[in-house]
Amino acid sequence: MALEVARARAATAGLGQLRFVESDLRSLAFDEPFDAVVGRFVLMYVADPTDAVRSVSAHVRPGGVVAFQEFQFEDLMHSWPARPESLYGRTLYWVLETFRRAGVETNMGARLPLVFRDAGLGLAQAYVHCPLAAGAGHRAYTLFAHILESVLPLTESFGVGSSDEIDVATYAARLSGEMVADDSVACCAPVVGAWATTPAHRR
Repeated sequence: MALEVARARAATAGLGQLRFVESDLRSLAFDEPFDAVVGRFVLMYVADPTDAVRSVSAHVRPGGVVAFQEFQFEDLMHSWPARPESLYGRTLYWVLETFRRAGVETNMGARLPLVFRDAGLGLAQAYVHCPLAAGAGHRAYTLFAHILESVLPLTESFGVGSSDEIDVATYAARLSGEMVADDSVACCAPVVGAWATTPAHRR
């Protein structure tokens, strides 16, 4: 489905030179090296992120760029004031606990510099971007509704939460109302971006 959407968007934009390939990161094969490899929200789902970065960086020319963005769910996601019993507080529990039980690396963002180092790229430049949500109708409320909807089957199967208490259809409106009533600010889904260049001696 994702590839179909990507191909359709590329065709609409007149980007006929683009090619989309479905493959395991560790078994990609190309005739020529690339100037850059960019990944977004990939490594958190990979059993061995260091091996994945090492494998894809092998397809980058010497001095080329390797860049990844990954979520840093642990520690940084909270609200001011912090209220675990609030809808936002319960949202963090539903999402994080579901990811943890599914084997997703919820600390992937913070791990990126060391993953790059261990993959032979040296310590990466890395920065955190964290959107703050406050007031009525912030787009982050709808984003969280979509996230909860996408993980809901796992959330229920793990016994973390139920569709009735989450109620995706009314979730964004309820969260918006809560944020206004509590006069609170939420730090939503911090993202770490990291990049490095491949060694100049690489062949």
